[in-house]
Amino acid sequence: FELAARPMRDTESASGIVGEIDRILDSIETPDAGERSPTPTTAASARTRRERELDEEIGALLGLDSSHVEIGQELIRELPSSEPSARPDVLPGLVLGRELARSMRLHVGDEVTVISPNGDLGPTGPLPRTRAFRVAGVFYTGMFEYDMQMAYTDLATAQSFLRAGEGISGIEIRVRDWTRADEISTQVRSSLHREDLRIRSWREVNRNLFGALELEKLAMFITLGIAILVASFCIFAALVLMVQEKGREVGILKAMGAEDNAIVRIFLYQGFFVGVFGAGTGLGLGYLVCFAAEHFKFIRMNPEVYYIDRLPVNVDPLEFARVGVAAVVVCVIATVYPAILGSRLKPVDALRQS
Repeated sequence: FELAARPMRDTESASGIVGEIDRILDSIETPDAGERSPTPTTAASARTRRERELDEEIGALLGLDSSHVEIGQELIRELPSSEPSARPDVLPGLVLGRELARSMRLHVGDEVTVISPNGDLGPTGPLPRTRAFRVAGVFYTGMFEYDMQMAYTDLATAQSFLRAGEGISGIEIRVRDWTRADEISTQVRSSLHREDLRIRSWREVNRNLFGALELEKLAMFITLGIAILVASFCIFAALVLMVQEKGREVGILKAMGAEDNAIVRIFLYQGFFVGVFGAGTGLGLGYLVCFAAEHFKFIRMNPEVYYIDRLPVNVDPLEFARVGVAAVVVCVIATVYPAILGSRLKPVDALRQS
């Protein structure tokens, strides 16, 4: 989740808020002894602390893997320190998202001019503030919204460029269990007692995206439901034809003393076995496709439309079980009428028609 507010007075107050949030999170989250990461010592230098913070922003908050994190560490080391540089011609470093760098045709080492709308007042009115940066690296998260909009630089450089003094406007925090972000953000909001802070979880930040996904999920449910309904009609028609074809056998069974309930059970068993065979075959093929899409990532998407470049796949055993049970139930229900129709067949009529 993230905390956003009016520009905080200074970084010391922000550090106090972060420390208080850390204490709250430690009381909320109880990880195993082996999962707790060591706390950095207070004797660490300001340069090392700044590298670690920026590395966590690019690596942890954006969900990069270990290889990206190592690359980020190498790139961050090339960023200038917050102290005044002895060489005025050295430009501050800037790390851009891959899509943003591609749209602007920028590469590592290129010079780029950043414009801030909060500029100075000139003779003709407000003038935007500009500053030259050097592209120190390009990161890639797979999330088009981040790769197209995010750019990172040193905190002191950003504060100097925006003339924010020692103030900051937001803090992003990553929790150990991302599924509990809503619950933890609520507890943090009630524990901080700060009305000037706006605390939002990642679900609230991406509410529009999840709303679109829910609508798409509903549309897919209706579409697949219609397809299953058509399949059930096919099973219904096939069993009705089978009752007509097996009329002679049904007549013989009833002439030998078979009851109507026994004839109904025979056809219900047949429909059940058809459903089990069809569900097993479909689920097996579906699992193979999902496994291949999850590991080989061959289903590509337009990131400008779907925000991601590849289709994410999550195989849920519970969903597989529900689909299989639903398919078998539909097949059994579609068998009820043909089974009743077969049980009402009279032996004399069946033998005469045969």
